[in-house]
Amino acid sequence: MSPTWTAAGCLVVRTREDQAQIVCNECGGLIQTVPIGDVEAVMLELAKTDRVCSVQCTHCGALNIFPGMSAIMAFICHECGEGVEVPRSVQ
Repeated sequence: MSPTWTAAGCLVVRTREDQAQIVCNECGGLIQTVPIGDVEAVMLELAKTDRVCSVQCTHCGALNIFPGMSAIMAFICHECGEGVEVPRSVQ
């Protein structure tokens, strides 16, 4: 399980009713769901970082995305709730 780094410039916004999903246009991973009124502020905050790290859960296979992280050693999967230890720390 090796994490993937993606440039933050590939984020797109998809709207649905009063919610907006910020999605990576390369891998399709969901970065964040926010109210439509907050999209501009959230995108500006995400633009402050130059990286987004993604790691697949070893339990369920779900893609977990961590914008702005400088290192990931372990995480709790957003899909299944299991703890995952990353065999090689990402920096």
